[in-house]
Amino acid sequence: MPQLLRRPTRSRLAPASADFGFPWARPLLSEFFDIGRDVFFETYVPIDMTRTDEAITVVASVPGIDPDRIEVTLDRGVLTIAGTASGSSAEEGDSFIVRERRIGSFERSVRLPRGVDAGAATSNYANGELSVQIPLVEDHKPQRIKISKN
Repeated sequence: MPQLLRRPTRSRLAPASADFGFPWARPLLSEFFDIGRDVFFETYVPIDMTRTDEAITVVASVPGIDPDRIEVTLDRGVLTIAGTASGSSAEEGDSFIVRERRIGSFERSVRLPRGVDAGAATSNYANGELSVQIPLVEDHKPQRIKISKN
C-alpha cells in the first residue's frame, strides 16, 4: 500500500523561514519579509458571516478584549466592529523579546447583503467572540413557491 508523504508547511507571511542555503541570511530575510506583520495582526479582526432564512450573523474573534471597549455600528449596510485592546506594558528598563499580544485600536468593516433590519440588530459577547445578529426584513426572506400539477 502506498504511503502518503507529508510536505512541511511554511508560513505564507514569512517566506524567510528558508535560508536558501545561506544560514547567515536568515535574520536579514526574516526582518525584510516581516515588515508590516505586526501592524497586520494588531488591526485584523477575523470574522465568520452566515445567513439563514431569518437573519445574517457575524461572529468576530476578539479574545481578551473587554466588551465595554468594543463598539458595533451599522450604517448604510456596513457593519463596523471597532475597539481598543489594552495590555500590560513593559516596566522601565524591560524590553520585549517577543510581543505577540494585540494592543492598540482595531476596526473591521463588512458590507452586509441588502434587506437587513438594522433597527432590530442584537449583539452578544462570550468566550472571546462577539456575535452580531441582524434580522432580514420580511420581503427579503426566501418565499416558497408551490408547484401546481396539471
